[in-house]
Amino acid sequence: CDPPALRLPLFHYYSSLYMPPTTAMTFAFRLLGSVSLLLHLSFLGSRAIVQQTELDPDTLSLISFKDSLENPQLLTSWTLATSHCRWQGVYCQNGRVISLVLPGCSLRGPLSLSIFNLTSLIVLDFSSNLFYGEISPRIASRQRLKVLDFGGNQLFGELPSQLGELTRLEIRPNLFTSVSPPVLRNLAFQVSLVVLPWQLQRNLGI
Repeated sequence: CDPPALRLPLFHYYSSLYMPPTTAMTFAFRLLGSVSLLLHLSFLGSRAIVQQTELDPDTLSLISFKDSLENPQLLTSWTLATSHCRWQGVYCQNGRVISLVLPGCSLRGPLSLSIFNLTSLIVLDFSSNLFYGEISPRIASRQRLKVLDFGGNQLFGELPSQLGELTRLEIRPNLFTSVSPPVLRNLAFQVSLVVLPWQLQRNLGI
């Protein structure tokens, strides 16, 4: 046994740790609540990661396109709360995007490369918006593309030399300055309606 002089400080030490039963229960409930909240937040975070990895390629491409815009808030319906096939301007067949039609929406920004990852795309209509910059040559890889309408934007530079099997092409007015005349002559022969800036028409003899 400890001498009496040593037992008194130990008694005061253990007395300071004592909590009434109600206080102890309150502390335990608060601790349990904090642990539950941390577990819930961790679950939500892991669920969001899993959800992101489970998104199909077309959804990811559309989200990437939206994020590239300078005013993405205009596409209010483009949220993961609904299927991408129900978003504004998006039309699907068997879950794949076949048509993206967003004319006159005041969308502003460069043309995102993610658009050209839509492998089933048949119709692409971005007319009367505020897109600027050059059209990526990757658009030539979309062999199913039939209708291409970039009219009324601020695109410039050189048109891609290959534009697939188009049945309709609209690029007026833009700021295209360079073009491969033989390629566009062949394209003009293939399409039923070609509307080109007057500078290109003069070079092509259209």
